[in-house]
Amino acid sequence: MESYLKHYKMKLKTLAPLYIGSGKEVTKKQYIFANNKIYVVDVPKFLKFIADKNLTDKYMTFLQNDDPRIKLKDFLEKYCIRNYDDITAYVLKGVENIDDKRSLKNVSLCVKNAYNEPYIPGSSIKGMLRTVILWNMICDTPENNRKLQGIKKDAKHEAKTSDGRSIKRNLGRISDILEKNYLTKNIEEKDVSIMRGLIVGDSKPVSLDNIVLCQKIDVSPNGKEKTINTMRECIRPNVDIEFDLTIDSSVLGFDIETLLKYIENYSNNYYKLMMYPFKNVEEIDNSMFLGGGAGYFSKTVSYILFDEEKDYDGVDFTRDLLKKTTPYKHKHEKDRDISPHMQKCTRCNGKMYEMGKCQIELA
Repeated sequence: MESYLKHYKMKLKTLAPLYIGSGKEVTKKQYIFANNKIYVVDVPKFLKFIADKNLTDKYMTFLQNDDPRIKLKDFLEKYCIRNYDDITAYVLKGVENIDDKRSLKNVSLCVKNAYNEPYIPGSSIKGMLRTVILWNMICDTPENNRKLQGIKKDAKHEAKTSDGRSIKRNLGRISDILEKNYLTKNIEEKDVSIMRGLIVGDSKPVSLDNIVLCQKIDVSPNGKEKTINTMRECIRPNVDIEFDLTIDSSVLGFDIETLLKYIENYSNNYYKLMMYPFKNVEEIDNSMFLGGGAGYFSKTVSYILFDEEKDYDGVDFTRDLLKKTTPYKHKHEKDRDISPHMQKCTRCNGKMYEMGKCQIELA
């Protein structure tokens, strides 16, 4: 009997800095910047270290100092502490995006295992593939499909008429209908998500030497940059990361070849529908976007949903949504050629990148 389960070794290649956030951050009073390195403090070790040196009270006073120029390095040097080995959890080398002469920034940390080794959770990769699959299923649906037409009609109505308090709830209900229509199948008289047939393992860890600090940069269609005061631990470009993938074709409904074809189609449509207004775009075959800071475009199917609509397209829908759900200062009501009107980027080794760009292929 033929097995429906197929196991694959996969490779994810980073084409740009990739950030998978842990939800944690360190302030300038929790890391040391010296010699183009960042020493991230191991808090239990550090507290014991300063207690052994009878510096606990002085450290408490240091923490209460609101002067933005005061850094942890200053506190340690005041007491002639210049060897950080005994208080450090890990070290980031070759840091280029921090200016020690200016106020240091907080650093958002990437997800790591118990040994402080960065990795990519399987759930993050699966979420990206889920968007790719849903995108393709919508794309493959005939334009005159009554269910699809009904979903688009309802989504358009809610985006145009709902107020800011109800629009997320109302569109969330329509999103549930969309997902049930495409990502649910009936198995043994039960509705089952086809995504249960796609099992993605956590990636193998990568070396800390592959971590870089990157600043968030928003870029407008005319190329104007807006630097955001956020630093992130990112996996550097051109790193190959292995992970395991299992497909149960009896649930998912297709095989690995179809999944890879879906990725190719998604990549082509992504640039055609959403990236054409932006100047800072390097179109790379089979590329996708993963992780934090990759932006709205990487997590939406609204542009393919309204692709064939002449009087109300993806730009119109997204503008109507964002102008009611984001602060007025973003001025989404003025979006015309594209919405949102900022591309999420960062800079590494002097080169501008689209945040989170990557490729997936069989290893």
